[in-house]
Amino acid sequence: MTPENYFNLCNLLIKTINDFYIRDRDTLLLKIKNNDLIVTLSKEISPLMLEQQIDNILMDMINNGLIKGNATSTKMGPIFTFRGLTSKGMEYISSINSNTIKNKMKKAIHDEGLPLTIPSLLKVLGKTIC
Repeated sequence: MTPENYFNLCNLLIKTINDFYIRDRDTLLLKIKNNDLIVTLSKEISPLMLEQQIDNILMDMINNGLIKGNATSTKMGPIFTFRGLTSKGMEYISSINSNTIKNKMKKAIHDEGLPLTIPSLLKVLGKTIC
């Protein structure tokens, strides 16, 4: 997955959870399944790998305080439940809605040679908006 697609996938997930009051992973996957980005990514990587990538991003968003939620491990994979976004998550959405800030974030990640992960995005976001 390209850095651009990773960034766009993160944005799609958090915006969808917020905009449609999504409360669980399965509902989220149903809501985004026909999104152009998901269709494109499904052609580049297997559906299972895409779901695993989505799970990793969701876990990072919960662990880094963007989404209020839980992940419960089961034999069939994690079960995610969401209770909305945190104030940090709302700040993230506001920032990525600004093309200026979004472009600054992408440039900073590239210039600093950071991996494109949720912690990296948050680190750069803090520097960009402060």
